[in-house]
This record gives sequence, structure tokens and C-alpha cells, in this order.
Amino acid sequence: LSLVEKETLRTFNWPVYDFSQLRSDTYSQSFPVEGRSWKLRLYPKGNLTGQGKYLSLYLYLEDLVDLTGGRKLYVDCTLSIKDQLSGNDRKETVGFWFDMNNDHRGFDMFLPLAELNNPTKGYKHADTLFIEANLNEMFTLQEIN
Repeated sequence: LSLVEKETLRTFNWPVYDFSQLRSDTYSQSFPVEGRSWKLRLYPKGNLTGQGKYLSLYLYLEDLVDLTGGRKLYVDCTLSIKDQLSGNDRKETVGFWFDMNNDHRGFDMFLPLAELNNPTKGYKHADTLFIEANLNEMFTLQEIN
């Protein structure tokens, strides 16, 4: 493997209004980071292993076109749900690999629904959630034959 490029990254904030009205998964608007298009996907009542007990949250890479021929994209990402009362945000930081076969990564069990719905926690205030994605580091690797 060889390091192809390293990039400087950004933060995306997604306010989810009328959260209690969501009946199924929903996507954020697309957001650009260093020439790539990304979006977040939220399952308000969980997905897969988190279904019915957790909020699930994923990061999607929309354009995989430059990840052909053995190229892989590594992203160190922090996903957060903001605590609107005390600033005690729920955060997960992890490194994800994206390639032609893997366009999304995330968490089936990001936040227990019991915590989300607890008014003293501050995650859901005035029926609004604030979600943040920080792409802390990103680089592309090319397999060498």
C-alpha cells in the first residue's frame, strides 16, 4: 500500500426538527468535504442490532468513483448528538474504511432510546436533535501489485 493523499477536513451540523414525527430512517442533506460528497443516515428507532432499543447513526460516502482499482479511503470520524442542556454530548470516534464495496459505516447502537427520551439528558429538546459529524482525518491508499 502507498499513501496517495492526505486531506484537511470539516464539520457538518444537522438539525433534525420534529424528531418525534419520524417514522423511518432519514438522510441529511449532502455535504462536501474535500471534493467528496457525504451524508448522514439516522434511524430514530434503531437498525439491525439496535432495532427498537437504540438510535442508529451512519456516515455515507456518496461518490465512490475514485475508489476503483484497489483504492481505499480511510476516515477518522467523530459522530455526535448534542446535549442541548449541559453540553454532555454523546460522541463516538472511530476510523472507517470506505471502498467500492463499502459506502457507509456507523453505529447500530449509537444512543439508547431511554437516554434519548430522558428530558434531563438534553439530547432531544423542543422535539429537535442536533447531530454533528467531524471528519478529523482522511487519506486514500492504493494497493501496489
